[in-house]
Amino acid sequence: WREGMSAEEATPYAEEALRYVREAADKSLREPLLLASFGRILAASGATDDYVRLVREALTVAEIDRDPVHLGTVGVMLSQAYWLSGRLTEAIAANDAALVAFAERDRRHNPVDAGPTVDQVFGFDVEHWTKCLRPRILVWLGRFDEARMWIERMTQATVEATDLVVRFIPHCAAVEMAWCRGETALAWDHARIVKDFAERSGTPYLHVMAQTCLGLAAATGGDYMAAEGFLAEALDVARRSKSALEFEARLLAHLADTHERAGHKARALDVAREAIDVARRRTDRLGECHATSVAV
Repeated sequence: WREGMSAEEATPYAEEALRYVREAADKSLREPLLLASFGRILAASGATDDYVRLVREALTVAEIDRDPVHLGTVGVMLSQAYWLSGRLTEAIAANDAALVAFAERDRRHNPVDAGPTVDQVFGFDVEHWTKCLRPRILVWLGRFDEARMWIERMTQATVEATDLVVRFIPHCAAVEMAWCRGETALAWDHARIVKDFAERSGTPYLHVMAQTCLGLAAATGGDYMAAEGFLAEALDVARRSKSALEFEARLLAHLADTHERAGHKARALDVAREAIDVARRRTDRLGECHATSVAV
């Protein structure tokens, strides 16, 4: 999903892997992780409700052995799936449950499972990812005091070895909160950090995120011409690379919002209608809500 792999391309590999796991009657994390990971690709190239559906199926499998690591890992993926689909109260509840599961892991000894740990599979600390995702959900719930606390906590706690695709998240949350609250300096401070991460990573996914953050920072400061340019580039890169398309509707909504603030009413309405159409196809309720507020 980072590089733009489509669901069509991934399907034969996912189906083959699931067949091997089920034939082996594997009771570890492998089956739920495969289901959830395939769902993540579906979210990037199709409908986010399909991601929700597969992660909920994965959670049913993970609940068989009640291993807190398994429940926490699938739980954060469910939190992300709900958030991408715009179901924010469910997203924060799933995030709560994931953190409870990881806390339970810390309270008891777990036998070492054969094969790699979940952190080794993902390439980063999954509990840390759970905590990084939390402020982005809180921002869009309007719970800004809590979001600010988590942003400060996670931007200070992040270590250099953490994957940049995780490290950028609380900084992006800070930009989104600053945009909501009109805090221009805060928006630019964190947007520049995401830009640095994107340049170091070289992945199209983070490039899209960086341009989005720069666009929101410019819009926060009232430089709508610059904001339109940044957001248009983010949209162009996402579509050309087929990466970060799970945010396509939200990008369009932000672009429509910027056009409206710049006084380009007709252009804003056209882009808002496009955003609503994309949001409905991708089942992104947050993108649809934002675009609708511009259109009306």
